[in-house]
Amino acid sequence: MKLSFSHLFRSPVKTLLFFLLMTGCTVLLVSGSVLTVQANRRIAAAEQEFSTIGTAEQLPETRKTAALQNSCYTQGLLIPAATYDKIIPVEVLAFEGANYVEAPEKRACYLSYIPGLNQSSGSGGFQAMYIMEFSPLEDWNEYGPAEVTVERLLYGRRTMQAAGSLESAEEGNTITLCNHFCRELSKLEVGKRYIAAVYEDYYTFLDEGRNEYVIYTAPFSTQFAADGIPAESDRLEMANNFYGEGGTFTGFTDSNAIAFTPWPNAPVYAEEITEDFYREGGRGEIWQNWAEELEKQYKDRAYFYVLPTNSLETLSVFHNDQVVLKQGRMITQEEFHTGSAVCMLPDSMLMQNLLNVGDKLPLELVCSLHGGWQVPDVFGVAFSGTYSTLNADGQPYQPFWKQEYEIVGTYDVISSKALRPGTGELTEDMLIIPSASVQASDVDNVVFYAPMAKNTTSFQIPNGSIEEFERKLREAVPDADGLAFTFDDQGYSDVMTSLRTARMNAILLLILGALAAAAILILLLYFFIVKQEKRTAIERSLGMTKRQCKMSLLAGILALTVAACVLGSAGTAILTEYAYPAAATEEWTDAEEFNTAYSLWAKRSNAREELQITVSTPVLAYLAAPLLQFAAVLILSLLLSERNLKRKSIELLSTKEE
Repeated sequence: MKLSFSHLFRSPVKTLLFFLLMTGCTVLLVSGSVLTVQANRRIAAAEQEFSTIGTAEQLPETRKTAALQNSCYTQGLLIPAATYDKIIPVEVLAFEGANYVEAPEKRACYLSYIPGLNQSSGSGGFQAMYIMEFSPLEDWNEYGPAEVTVERLLYGRRTMQAAGSLESAEEGNTITLCNHFCRELSKLEVGKRYIAAVYEDYYTFLDEGRNEYVIYTAPFSTQFAADGIPAESDRLEMANNFYGEGGTFTGFTDSNAIAFTPWPNAPVYAEEITEDFYREGGRGEIWQNWAEELEKQYKDRAYFYVLPTNSLETLSVFHNDQVVLKQGRMITQEEFHTGSAVCMLPDSMLMQNLLNVGDKLPLELVCSLHGGWQVPDVFGVAFSGTYSTLNADGQPYQPFWKQEYEIVGTYDVISSKALRPGTGELTEDMLIIPSASVQASDVDNVVFYAPMAKNTTSFQIPNGSIEEFERKLREAVPDADGLAFTFDDQGYSDVMTSLRTARMNAILLLILGALAAAAILILLLYFFIVKQEKRTAIERSLGMTKRQCKMSLLAGILALTVAACVLGSAGTAILTEYAYPAAATEEWTDAEEFNTAYSLWAKRSNAREELQITVSTPVLAYLAAPLLQFAAVLILSLLLSERNLKRKSIELLSTKEE
């Protein structure tokens, strides 16, 4: 062995050069191997971290406006409306080859009656709302205010005094009542008794500064059949938000534009109380039912929204981290699929009612809204014409499903967009349950209907399949042109492009290292073994055995190789474990200058750094290349040294040095 090293040191420059070159090749090989492994692991982690959801919205054929009645507001008030030739069912999205992770769902929203449960948002409201019997003190033959005497209150609630509030609407008091919301003028006569829903109009800009009581919506129903067609009734006026007219469907699209104004198709009138008004089955029974529903809605505040879904991930508010887990846990995907009786609710609602995770809530699902919903606490929505909790017979809906649900977790809304009507899927005090847990049909309890919308219709597809999905959709679904789709992959496409580029660079580095190592190996073996044939012949002539000759040739080379491999591998480990993460973090930070509005990492603090840190590198990645390199040197050295030993010494000694 000493002889082998002495031969190496006779050409120190050549030896040092080969040592440095081999160390460099080892660095390239190990770096390429490590970076390739890390890139693959980052790609696998990204596949788990990201998800792609899509939403569907039916586009209207035309858009127009509808006028709102208010005779005291001469400028007029309009509300946006949209017309549709037909309703496209969500089932058209179940086409062959869609390859959904979670199939499309058009979520309904259930109204649940939970007496004794407090809403977390406080008392709310700004108006005084009544159902009253009254007698006019003068004939009422035109639009405008008139004095009436309050005879009886079936329902009365005053939530907040408005500036310059009027005489209290108590029995026996005289108040000024206006009919500016009535679409058809009813001529009221002195000496007769009437009944009407009344509230105190505090929106002074609508009536040029007057603060007055106004006649509001009379009892109505918004019951729908299963196909989205409004039901018919001979007992009660129907005032659906979405109705058929001349073979088309018209829906009002912006309830915020008419916050405290009845919708265009809502009935507004005062009704005369006749002798048999309150007989069984008479009109008085419907008014009493109406008053009882107002009691539940506004005094008891006992109606709560319940959102059924097949997956939290398909809700954009969860997908985009606008909602976070506060206590307990999320509903699992297995619970969604099996229909477990579990629920989540806002953390504020849990605290307000002194509940705990693990408690059970009895839910009575009274009716369902298909295609949209509004906060039930806001007056002017649930009883302004958008929906009603009276069926077509004028009776309150009976629960179609009763079940106790275990509270498994609470959520907290961190973005107001999650609660924005028309965009977010949630409202205040909304419970979330698995759709499959409701094992009864709501077909006779539908009170609101609208086409597919972004906040009601969504699905999940595999990451990276948006273009393929759209292509198959256009081929398989003829109605796709009438739908608008949006996709949110949380920045998956951009991130994966970057990660795949990093992997390709790592592979190229590995290939470059392999080619360089092969070239260095050939030169090394050529100069230190092939060119040492005569040296081997001399050693054989001096009586050294074949084994001793091989040791003389190989010991130094192998030691040189081992040292280069160890140094290169150790240096690469230090570089990748300490220097590279810092550079990668800096690189990701710089990348934030680009638009990352749809990137999951842009929404979660330190998410880029977390993804880098969570990727571990196996020890084998640092050992594989050096071991292969050493094995190649060992095997080829043995083969070439054996070749040298097979040459006849006399021939080698007799040849001239080239």
